[in-house]
Amino acid sequence: MSLPEIGGICRKQALFAAAFLLAVVAPVVAWGAGGEGVSSGEAEVSARKRVESAKFLNFSANSISYLTGFNWQTPFAQCSRRDLVTLEHFNDNRLGDLFLFLDVANLGTYGRGTPGTRVDVYGEVSPRLSLSKLRRRAPSEGLIKDFLPYAGTLEFGYSGSLHHLNKTFGLSLDTTHLGQLHGVGVDLNLLGFRFANLNAYWRDTQDVPGSTWQVTAAWARPFRLGGADFMFKGFTDLAGPEGGLATMLHVSPQLLFDAGAGLFGRKERLWLGVELDAWVNEYGVRGQNDFVPQLLLQLTF
Repeated sequence: MSLPEIGGICRKQALFAAAFLLAVVAPVVAWGAGGEGVSSGEAEVSARKRVESAKFLNFSANSISYLTGFNWQTPFAQCSRRDLVTLEHFNDNRLGDLFLFLDVANLGTYGRGTPGTRVDVYGEVSPRLSLSKLRRRAPSEGLIKDFLPYAGTLEFGYSGSLHHLNKTFGLSLDTTHLGQLHGVGVDLNLLGFRFANLNAYWRDTQDVPGSTWQVTAAWARPFRLGGADFMFKGFTDLAGPEGGLATMLHVSPQLLFDAGAGLFGRKERLWLGVELDAWVNEYGVRGQNDFVPQLLLQLTF
């Protein structure tokens, strides 16, 4: 292996380590700096009132989720069942907002399939800059609530399952993933929605020739039915072809029931529901399609 190749691997591993550290540490730091967390509904009101706040963080919200699902396509996933623990953090701050998550897969389905699955880790760190906040103005009341002149995402991942495949069969599959996305975004005022946003990116996946585009939409809409509180939220990613990767579509809607309101009188703390993880050309692999229903338990704090 040449020195430039070794240098490239070292840089990739260093970026992965930095992103992983940020994903783990940032929620703890934000929690300590921002004081007590608030519910999503209270946070929306707070954000409007405190644009001029001297504190860097207006509010923060964190969650931990457990998901279990089936119907993952094999042999790509090695096992048709998979469980997942997801840590999420969001904060609204004086410059914009920050969202990050960390997925840890196969904690409960370790060793399934042939060869057995191992722990896989994937995460994203997504900062955005708000034009209204940079200009010290309140968000618009029109359809376009705010314009984000910068929206970025750092993707990172490590697959213990692929490492085990390499070790078992003497393969040399890449066990790490690193991608960067840079672009712009808009926040929308849609009737009844807690939030709705749309981001357009230039996308570059490391170790894949060339670059491409990606469009990402995210939303959350609370509603009541039969005296109970529900939340319909999710995201959609559509990315163009890149190198040998095909155009891919990833849609992940969630339907959640606010169980905490009925059990112990605290709204938007404990959620029960379902998630659908739907892929067309998963991770850019042509013909690798997944349609996976998952049960979900989520605690927010």
